[in-house]
Amino acid sequence: GTGPAFSGPLEIALNATGTEVLVVDGNLGALLSVDLSSGNRVVVSDAGNGTGPAFGNLLNVALDPDGTGAWIADNAPGSNPLVSVDLATGNRAIVPTGTGAGPSMAFPGAVVADPAANGVLIAGSNALFSVALDSGDRTVVSGESTGSGPIVFLGPQALALNAAGTEALVFAGNLSALLSVDLMTGDRTIVADASTGSGPPLNDIVAMAPDGAGSGALIIDASSSSVLRVDLATGNRTILADFTTGSGPVLQNPRGITLDANGTAALIVDSGLSALISVDLGTGDRVVVSDASTGTGTGFQDPRAITLDESGTSALIVDGGLRALMSVNLNTGDRIVVSDATANGPGFEVPEGIYLNAEASVAFITDSSLSALYVVDLISGERAIASR
Repeated sequence: GTGPAFSGPLEIALNATGTEVLVVDGNLGALLSVDLSSGNRVVVSDAGNGTGPAFGNLLNVALDPDGTGAWIADNAPGSNPLVSVDLATGNRAIVPTGTGAGPSMAFPGAVVADPAANGVLIAGSNALFSVALDSGDRTVVSGESTGSGPIVFLGPQALALNAAGTEALVFAGNLSALLSVDLMTGDRTIVADASTGSGPPLNDIVAMAPDGAGSGALIIDASSSSVLRVDLATGNRTILADFTTGSGPVLQNPRGITLDANGTAALIVDSGLSALISVDLGTGDRVVVSDASTGTGTGFQDPRAITLDESGTSALIVDGGLRALMSVNLNTGDRIVVSDATANGPGFEVPEGIYLNAEASVAFITDSSLSALYVVDLISGERAIASR
């Protein structure tokens, strides 16, 4: 093909007719179009083509909803985080991304339902937030100046609700502790740490989920690649599965966890194995549900978070490597891409957590790089920013 040579191509998106791909090149600071039949390359927009705000540190590209433009994410300091490009002229314009009022979320991660409102709870590095799904408005539930107790919001990595829906469970990496957060007051109390409860230490808890009985939490410790149960009344910790407990493939880098529909097994996504694993809670035995050799469809690259669909027969999985939302049939292991760069809307950068609103047929996904909450239509795969 002819045209300017690539220097640092990063991401691509297919145009509306399927005849060209749009490519963002970080070193060129440009958006290019590549003819798929000839390989010819043309600069669509850069410093010398099109008007509007200059590109900074380009990240990814997605086709806009009407197919006549592209959305480009840019994370250079002082740059505009989302820029639209007219594909006919190369002209650039800032896309408003300030959705919802309230304090901004720093590195939003795990997300669960907010039982007190039509919203979700999100663990950020600076606070626990409640986000209204109808407006995107953000409120601090617990943080340095909200609620009493240990200061934990220096990078909470895991989040779950207690059975009553009155408290959130948060892992505080700076304290190596599991804490409960009163959702009414924001007060924080240690549930388990080195001096509270017995059992293995809590080192690097990356995900958690309520156990089926409602009296404990299932947690993943990435430092030991193990699955533990924490008794919420005593803080006692019990190993359910690790390299010496249970049979089957040894977990390498488990990232996300949810309970299966029967409440007898934990479903875990493991980025080291690039797989979805089922762990029997009684024996610790592990079985591959979906991976490169089990099930059809696009393979996992970096699965990070998981939730069950309404039927309980499929799982929705966030994959950071693919920057995609996937659906996995739990009976066959077959994988389907629900939303990725080929769907309309601003693209994911570092997707982290997922919450399913089955009634509305949408999923809400946090992105730690863009400090945003996305809403994804599960039918079309289209994405929009719900809060930022």
